[in-house]
Amino acid sequence: MRADIMFLGTHIFHRRITEDGYSVDDVLRQIISALDVSAQIRVTPKMTILQSQIPRDDGYGNRVTDEAVFECTGKYPFPDLYSVIPKGDRIKPKPAK
Repeated sequence: MRADIMFLGTHIFHRRITEDGYSVDDVLRQIISALDVSAQIRVTPKMTILQSQIPRDDGYGNRVTDEAVFECTGKYPFPDLYSVIPKGDRIKPKPAK
């Protein structure tokens, strides 16, 4: 596995921006938090995750722990940043219509 990360952003755009209503700046903060040097790796049978260990104020009234989800086989040896998940985001922005 290479240290370089591929990023297409299609899934993140649809889920976080279109469906959840986050801005591009919100998503960048989620990614930066999930990729922090203190993040811990979790490998499951279905995915590989880097999970932030520092709760973050998301600006919407939540303290979230961001997770970066990687797809590691399709573009091997480069991990693909498939998704980012702000765990604990009970209050979400309003999606644009």
